[in-house]
Amino acid sequence: MSRWLRLYESVIVRTLIVLSFVMIGAGGLGMAATTGFIGLLLLPIIAIAAIRAGLSEPAPILFLAAAVAWAGISLSWSPYDRPDQALKLSLLSPLFVLAPFALSRFSESRKDSLFRWLSACAVILALFFLFEAASNSLITRMLKLHIDGAAASEQAQILADRVLGRGVSAYLMVLGPAAFGLWALGGGVRRAAALLLFLAGALGSVSFGIEANFLALCAATVAALLAWRFPYSTLQIGLVTGAGMIIAAPLLMGAVISLLPPAMLDALPLSWAMRIEIWRFAMENIALAPVFGHGLDASRVISDVAVLRGESFDRLPLHAHNAGLTIWLETGAVGALLFGGVLVALSQAIGRIRISRVQAASIAFTAVVFFTTVLVGSGVWQEWLHGALAFAIGAALLIRR
Repeated sequence: MSRWLRLYESVIVRTLIVLSFVMIGAGGLGMAATTGFIGLLLLPIIAIAAIRAGLSEPAPILFLAAAVAWAGISLSWSPYDRPDQALKLSLLSPLFVLAPFALSRFSESRKDSLFRWLSACAVILALFFLFEAASNSLITRMLKLHIDGAAASEQAQILADRVLGRGVSAYLMVLGPAAFGLWALGGGVRRAAALLLFLAGALGSVSFGIEANFLALCAATVAALLAWRFPYSTLQIGLVTGAGMIIAAPLLMGAVISLLPPAMLDALPLSWAMRIEIWRFAMENIALAPVFGHGLDASRVISDVAVLRGESFDRLPLHAHNAGLTIWLETGAVGALLFGGVLVALSQAIGRIRISRVQAASIAFTAVVFFTTVLVGSGVWQEWLHGALAFAIGAALLIRR
């Protein structure tokens, strides 16, 4: 590769790494753009290698293409008539696959340099989240009040917490690769920085009102420890388990809800009690179209208002707040089998890829954060979450083997 191409790669990747962390601090929504641009702008350099890699491991790519195509086709019978989601899935998914592939192809010395750059950005972002957690979202609240035009300080606080909570969801995905990579490099300063990253993740996950973040952090830490000890088997079992949770979502969720005693349901916090009502309503609608689903983004249209503990709420607010139930509701059993097939195919392919313990732990951490987030909180189709996942996997592949 010529010196100019290496310079082009370095400038593009370093710039987009910085922008990605800025976007995380601003709420994470821009991660779709920054990660997508990594794949798009490096595509001319990696196109031939990407084709060869796809031909050598075609199953995950074919399942992903079939799943995205089926989701797009389901839009034809969806009550939601805008094609936004289908276009985003079809255009961005290939770029999100290309981004970590592009980062994985750097030489070990260039990976080391890029990882140091990335970890420095992660430390700066950690300090930002620590300050916001300690100051009651001061910076973001002031921005919402004076720049975004929030009508009152109470509204500004709500908007700031929403932005920061979403940003922490994306930050947690990058936390694993950055922290584990720094710890593996050794040295007092690096390991102190790794602990600082975890401290920011812990405080951020309990500070901004998104309960799923703390649950994701706990589950991801356990998964990372298992992957450090059993790298390949943990990743493979985890992927197959994720596939099973998608394919059997209505049965699993129905069984869990039916086993909860009434006293426990009454004792749940209101937000979790509402979640259970959302899941019940989603399963009721899945039963009406179990094979093909109601169509992509149908959750935006299907609606029913209920009252719980004196609070009125929508029983299907944009999505089912569970990845498996959303996939079943909108794309049916066909979509569930295809998206589950992607994870099963990945579990087979990952056994033939050379990764280190640190990389395995980082990928496990990132994947569990993502899956927990879409299992109990955010929508499974949200492209910023897909971008954050792809970026974080790319970060894990920058760690020296």
